[in-house]
Amino acid sequence: SIRRLKNNIIYQYGDVPPKSIAITSPEKGDGKSTIAANLGIAFAEEWYKTVLIGADFRRPQIGKYFGLTIKEGLSDYLEGNLAFERLIHETDQKNVHVIEAGYNPQNPEVLGSSLLFRQLLKKMEEIYDVIIIDTPPFGIISDSTAILKNAEATIVVAKYRKTNKGMLR
Repeated sequence: SIRRLKNNIIYQYGDVPPKSIAITSPEKGDGKSTIAANLGIAFAEEWYKTVLIGADFRRPQIGKYFGLTIKEGLSDYLEGNLAFERLIHETDQKNVHVIEAGYNPQNPEVLGSSLLFRQLLKKMEEIYDVIIIDTPPFGIISDSTAILKNAEATIVVAKYRKTNKGMLR
């Protein structure tokens, strides 16, 4: 299923995938982080240099899928408390790198709309073939709005018989 999703993304954009793909969901627990991690691996299996960015500051999950226990990450970088050289982490998966979400900031909705975040995405586009951004659920909080706007493509994850249809709409 993940490989089919990857192929659908690629062929929807021609023969090259979009540079940045935001993964979101209406509610927490819908499986967006699982999809993001597996989609990153699927792209990397086809030699796309891939980075997964944890942008869900309230419930960071992406690093756990790769056995990372680093606490510093994107929020620390965007607040000026972490150098770029310490932001990106290698994983056991070839061609997959991870940027952890970092500590839960006071105003997470501001970080995704910051100039520094947009500049970071541009920098990542120069380094990586595919950038996958694990965002907060859009139906619960407003943190993901600016992040979704800055991504080239968005995937909305819904869980069968769990996701509230009204939230999804």
